[in-house]
Amino acid sequence: MILTFFADPPKFAFTIPLIGYPIAWYGVFFALGFYFALRLFVFLCDYRPFSDLRGEEIGSSITNYMMVGVVLGARLFHLFFYEPWDWIYTDLLRLFRFWEGGLASHGGIICAFLAAALFAKNKRLPFIELSDRIFPCGMVLGSLIRLGNFMNQEILGVQTDLPWGVIFSNPSSMVSFGIYPRHPVQIYESFFYLFLALLGFYMLKSCAPNGRVSSVLGFLLFFGRFLVEFLKEEQSLYTQQMSINMGQALSIPLMVIALVALAYTYRRPLKIQK
Repeated sequence: MILTFFADPPKFAFTIPLIGYPIAWYGVFFALGFYFALRLFVFLCDYRPFSDLRGEEIGSSITNYMMVGVVLGARLFHLFFYEPWDWIYTDLLRLFRFWEGGLASHGGIICAFLAAALFAKNKRLPFIELSDRIFPCGMVLGSLIRLGNFMNQEILGVQTDLPWGVIFSNPSSMVSFGIYPRHPVQIYESFFYLFLALLGFYMLKSCAPNGRVSSVLGFLLFFGRFLVEFLKEEQSLYTQQMSINMGQALSIPLMVIALVALAYTYRRPLKIQK
């Protein structure tokens, strides 16, 4: 007899007194992710300094850039790659209704680094060194967001007979995939991202050349994402007839970019400050 976990986690962590507004676990994990990512970023900036500014100064300035980049980019990618485009001319304000759900991590990552590039230019900071410290922190954020996805019963895995299969009885997806044991892909990804964060810290501690942390973690992130997508239900309308899903299609070009960046760090290795 195969044992499985029955998961029907509450989607709301608590209700704000007096006004009775419920706070979702997803939002709690999202906020915790940003907090711990910021604290790690400040630590890394002081542990391996790359400018005359202290980590706290850089962290307090870059926070707004990163929050806007992550949330807006993730929302844009979700609406463009996972939902019908009729929202553009029927309900453009839907772009800003984040509470309705729908954030794509690829867009969050891409726009976060665009925001970091803009920040680096405005503050006259070296972007490559900055990105090497952002990437491990982003993995901490991603790890906690995936826990929020688990609690929200979204991004469902495919059916499994393995002992750790999880039954989601109240999935958030608008499409009914059926109630049976599934791969807890959210947990798989959460642990994988935490591993990447630890790897990034180890590489910084080992004084890896500038750009090596970002390129290695970037490639491993999207390669791992490509693999885990085989265990997920299809979420996009545009890849249902394809041999790969949207998450894999978006990961391929980003893997290539990461490999090119990694090759460049071997061609022109610049050591970080000890």
